[in-house]
Amino acid sequence: MKKAFLLFTLIISFTSVSVFACGMQNQYKTDKAVLSEDEAKQLSLNYLSTIDDKTIKVESVDTKPEYYVVVVTNEEKERVAEIIIDKRTGTVRPNF
Repeated sequence: MKKAFLLFTLIISFTSVSVFACGMQNQYKTDKAVLSEDEAKQLSLNYLSTIDDKTIKVESVDTKPEYYVVVVTNEEKERVAEIIIDKRTGTVRPNF
């Protein structure tokens, strides 16, 4: 009985920690509204500077009603990522 309780407790604790960590790892936030495409581009450049790859750059910024979509390319102009920036909160997250 003690083994089952211990095993159950360990599973719950590892599951809750991993869910919390996955939700928090992919966000970069400014705590202010992003009002223009230029601000979105600068914010995405700040976000990309945390990645140790000098070959990637912002190709374009598309405006949607509630967010910006920033397209990131490499030196060969291949799309390597899309970044979503919430206009109201400034939250930056990759779009998978």
